[in-house]
Amino acid sequence: MAVTAMAPGKHGRTRSEPAVQNQNNRSDILIVLRELAQIRMEQARQADLLSSMLRALERGRGSLAVHVTLLIAITEAIGDRAFTGAQLFAHARVAPVLRDALEACDLTTAREFGWLARRLELSVLPGVRLERVRESRDGLMWRVWVSSGETRDA
Repeated sequence: MAVTAMAPGKHGRTRSEPAVQNQNNRSDILIVLRELAQIRMEQARQADLLSSMLRALERGRGSLAVHVTLLIAITEAIGDRAFTGAQLFAHARVAPVLRDALEACDLTTAREFGWLARRLELSVLPGVRLERVRESRDGLMWRVWVSSGETRDA
């Protein structure tokens, strides 16, 4: 292909050859399409995140009453003994009240319980308190205390 010289355009400006201009337009279009694909992927990721957040809210995962109910179900099933998340889920297989309370909190694994427990140990809940007892080879040990007030003992 022979390259022709740039011809002056209107008002003394030069205009590029049509083949070069078409090639530039194609590369610009490809850049825009890649950026659009990235934007769509980010929007899909955000939509998934929002959807999971809405499902969690619909199930009452963040509800204080549900958390208190879970802690009371733990005391009914286990008493005041220390337990790990794995032991809790093992016990839930034979204790329907505990199993139902875990399901109400949308907890399906010991790890999910651990995440919730770390939040709840810092919370003031009416009538119950979750306390980290110690760390064992099997994981963190927890204990639920039933109290008459809403304050934490220091």
